[in-house]
Amino acid sequence: MATRAYPAAVALTLALFLVPFTANAQDIGDDEEEDPPSQIEEGNGGPSIDPPEFYPVPPDGPRGVVSDGMTDLILLDIAEARDICRQVPGPEYTVDCLSKALGRIAAKMPRGDYQDAKNALAQAARDLGALAAANRDRTQPQIRLRQPSGETTPALTPVRPEALASVNAAAAQILEEAETRLLRSAESSARRMVHYQRIAAAVGSAKVLLRSA
Repeated sequence: MATRAYPAAVALTLALFLVPFTANAQDIGDDEEEDPPSQIEEGNGGPSIDPPEFYPVPPDGPRGVVSDGMTDLILLDIAEARDICRQVPGPEYTVDCLSKALGRIAAKMPRGDYQDAKNALAQAARDLGALAAANRDRTQPQIRLRQPSGETTPALTPVRPEALASVNAAAAQILEEAETRLLRSAESSARRMVHYQRIAAAVGSAKVLLRSA
């Protein structure tokens, strides 16, 4: 099903530009605590990434029921997030970029049939964010990506150069675990299986950014 019918649902666009994490956005020096990694906490009032724009109800079924329209929207967001993270100014920002992007997508996803997929993406986002935070390079600034609307993403944390290879390997493992979780979650449901397989493949495709970084 064509996804052009849902332009407002796309979380991120390719026409972004970089904004230094200074001046209007509070900078974090060596003597200050860094921002906690973005997290998706469901039902407990915990911190979250940018307020989500929830996906609209697709025309081919209720919002919480798996449908080609809803899955196509999720896949489009993942593809665009992958393309955007490919454009960060250096590979040291890739892991946290993926964290923020997957977290935002998870926040937008409906519950119901997509609950397990929502949880898998949220967990991957938390793990990637924690990984970047634990290996932060304080000699480089955090950055934000500003959208044409003027809204900005959460600050992206750079990884120390000497830790980049090991961090990327660990990040790739996190994405693989998310793939596995997605595939196992739908094993008992023929109705959800194809949709979860497509989402798993899309998440796994982001690993190319870590191999090329």
